[in-house]
Amino acid sequence: MHSVRKLAAAFASLGAVGAMVLTMAGAAGAATGPPVGSAGQSGYQIDGGQFRNAHGMLFARDGGGFASTQGGIGGSISLIASSGLRLVLGASTDTSGHNHPWSPGVSVYQGKTLVASQNDPAVHDSTTINGNTTPGDSLNAADQQQLAYNIYYDRMHGNIQFELVATATGDSYQGYYHAGTGLRFNQVRFGTDFGNTPFDSAGYTAAPSAQKDYLTWRNAGLTSYSGHRGDLIDWWTQHGLVLVDAAGGSHPTSLFNGGTAFRTVLTPEA
Repeated sequence: MHSVRKLAAAFASLGAVGAMVLTMAGAAGAATGPPVGSAGQSGYQIDGGQFRNAHGMLFARDGGGFASTQGGIGGSISLIASSGLRLVLGASTDTSGHNHPWSPGVSVYQGKTLVASQNDPAVHDSTTINGNTTPGDSLNAADQQQLAYNIYYDRMHGNIQFELVATATGDSYQGYYHAGTGLRFNQVRFGTDFGNTPFDSAGYTAAPSAQKDYLTWRNAGLTSYSGHRGDLIDWWTQHGLVLVDAAGGSHPTSLFNGGTAFRTVLTPEA
């Protein structure tokens, strides 16, 4: 188990670099909060605001390079409401061979209870390939390209809209879930994933022998309910998301590219 002290130690150097980045960016009111432990993800958690949009680009690596540590690799963006409703837009691939395709998916949770997912009527999802759109989730995107994620809460109609685009081809997976009006989405997570849900690391089967780069997010950004657009360094609060209770460890690097990018690493120590 990670203690708060262990989490703080893991981020001692990151905090110093992060403070320097904040100073250079000059983001008024920007704040770095304490690291947050997660049983299924590493990355960044953003809170301290209300968010109607979150977007970013994840580079789809070759899963075959992680066969010794994981059963699959993937990344997701989560839009989380104060009510406990959570919409997760993710993509992943297996590690049983090289250059296997990445597949998207969406999951909706109330607390930790799954209430809807891809191909359910409630998520109204479809796939567009070569300009042709068909119902359901059937996108298989080649690795070695950027996958563009976008989640948007339509406050007027109460729909959470989602889209994932394979940038090399323009093929996409999209849909919406009717969550209802009046929700306060006050937390966003840009994550790299280790299990079948955001709450487990079942896919992390063995720790690496040395630190190893995992996945990289770029062009990450948010839009508040007021319409303010910003990156991960803004007047809201950023927290490093640290994997806990897993076979190995994982944490994010400091933010770079003006607060729009970071990578996560795998570490021997859980």
